[in-house]
Amino acid sequence: MASSSTSTSTAEPTVAHSPHAPLTATSYLSSLPELSTARGQFLYSSFSSRKQSNPTGYAGALSWWRNQLVHMTSQALLGDHRLVIKVDDDLRHLLRTHKLGRPASLATVIVSHKSRPFIASSQIAPLGT
Repeated sequence: MASSSTSTSTAEPTVAHSPHAPLTATSYLSSLPELSTARGQFLYSSFSSRKQSNPTGYAGALSWWRNQLVHMTSQALLGDHRLVIKVDDDLRHLLRTHKLGRPASLATVIVSHKSRPFIASSQIAPLGT
């Protein structure tokens, strides 16, 4: 598993799962150490209102979600969500964890990237078939 020594780590954890059980968004998210901390509660909260009061935390949360959505999309963990991420109840349900529930600021993450690319061209790779 990725080290949890830094709260802004974007390292992808090694997920231990049964060869008979496919990796899912839920099992991937459950493997992330930062989601078992107060940071996880912040990441799953409605943090859009904290843009002014906590700009560092706000920017970190946007970056974390962007990285996780890119990674989970590249690993086909988001079902039919591929190059187009539709922020709806289905996506929120896919990103739900038992401890934290559904993320409340996904729309904020997507809208914050209107003026710049959500995914850098260096992060785009073809999906395996």
